[in-house]
Amino acid sequence: MTAAKKLLLIISLVLLCACTQRNIAGQYFGIIPLPDGSKMEIELTLNPDYTFSIQTIYQENLAASFKDSGTYGIADKKYITLRYPGDSIKFLKKDEDGSLNILTVEGKEIKGPLKNSFKLRKKTNLLF
Repeated sequence: MTAAKKLLLIISLVLLCACTQRNIAGQYFGIIPLPDGSKMEIELTLNPDYTFSIQTIYQENLAASFKDSGTYGIADKKYITLRYPGDSIKFLKKDEDGSLNILTVEGKEIKGPLKNSFKLRKKTNLLF
C-alpha cells in the first residue's frame, strides 16, 4: 500500500469516527424504574471530547442522589461504554431513534415488558 493510500485510509477513519461521535454527543434524560417500585431520574451528558457527566436523582430518597463523571468510548457506531473512576463500567446502545438503551452489567440488552423503560432520550446535541 502506498503512502498516499495509507494517508487517505487514516483520514477516512478519523472522519468516520468524528461523524459517529458527533451524532452521539449530547444530553440525554430518562426516568428509570427500580426494583422496589421507586424511580430514578438520570441526566447524562456525552461531551465531544469523550468525557461524560451524569446526575442520578432517586425520587424517593434524594439523599442518595449523586453526580459522577468519566470517559466514554464508542464501538460499532452504536455501543457506548461509560468508564467511571475506579474501573466501574456501564454499557449503553444507541437506538435507531437516537435514544440510548441502558444495557445489563454484561453489556446485553434488557428484555421483557420493561425493556422500553430503560431508555435515555436525547435532549440536545453538543457540537463542541
